[in-house]
Amino acid sequence: MTDSQDALMQQRMQLASTLGLDQPVPLTVLEAALNDDTYAHNLLASRRTPAMMQILLANPPRLRVTEPRWSNAELVGRAAAAMARWARTGFSVVDEATLTRRRDACLSCPNLTQAPDRQIYRLLPGQICKLCGCRVQEKTKLPSEACPERDPQRSEFSRWGEPFEKG
Repeated sequence: MTDSQDALMQQRMQLASTLGLDQPVPLTVLEAALNDDTYAHNLLASRRTPAMMQILLANPPRLRVTEPRWSNAELVGRAAAAMARWARTGFSVVDEATLTRRRDACLSCPNLTQAPDRQIYRLLPGQICKLCGCRVQEKTKLPSEACPERDPQRSEFSRWGEPFEKG
């Protein structure tokens, strides 16, 4: 199990513990709870109503897919620019602590969404940032990349906890 898979399992177990469950919640439940405040509230409110809890766990809301505002050509251009920046670092990757911090920030971010059904995303399916269109699984690894949004509590930092650089 990779460190990011281990971190996800820990989050699934933590939510299960909060809900009074013995088993980790399914990944779809964790993602829905992180992205849908009403669903998260309903899960917490149903802790003492096992039948309702089972219904909610069996039927997490589908994550809303948001179509990014960029064309395929623009996304390819952005990816090429990111690759060039990454090449200048010698194709290095961030350390595990940085990767975990970045991925945890992305997992709890309201801008995280499922990739739309477009050819460019079918090559590497997964979750994307709706602010920049990047796949968070890859972007978070690269020392040459930055989160595109300020931290809501500390405006001098990005959501990744790094100095904010508007790019």
